[in-house]
Amino acid sequence: MLYLIIGEPRENVFPMPPEQLVGFMENTVFPSLESLDRLAREKVVTGGAFTGKPGLAMIVDVQSHEELNKLLASLPFAPFSKMEVMPLVAFGSQIETMRGVVQNIKTRGGGQITR
Repeated sequence: MLYLIIGEPRENVFPMPPEQLVGFMENTVFPSLESLDRLAREKVVTGGAFTGKPGLAMIVDVQSHEELNKLLASLPFAPFSKMEVMPLVAFGSQIETMRGVVQNIKTRGGGQITR
């Protein structure tokens, strides 16, 4: 199962004194990125960090919703992030689905589309 994950920091995560920010980066952000780097060899199809702002996007390939949930929860920055999760279907599957839609329209007599 493929999922697009977009992760961004929750509001008010980064307004902190520099010494706290250093600790947060060393204890939370770096370990999370290292975890993602390891996952890239196993579960992440592609992805990367945003340029110019905090956050990331990735496509993961997992067997179930539960596996995805565990994967996301395992990231040290998870409690400080909002994660948007979108299930994906392969393009080939979408083509077949849309062909079925077109066939249903034709069967119901609506096959002529005028422009």
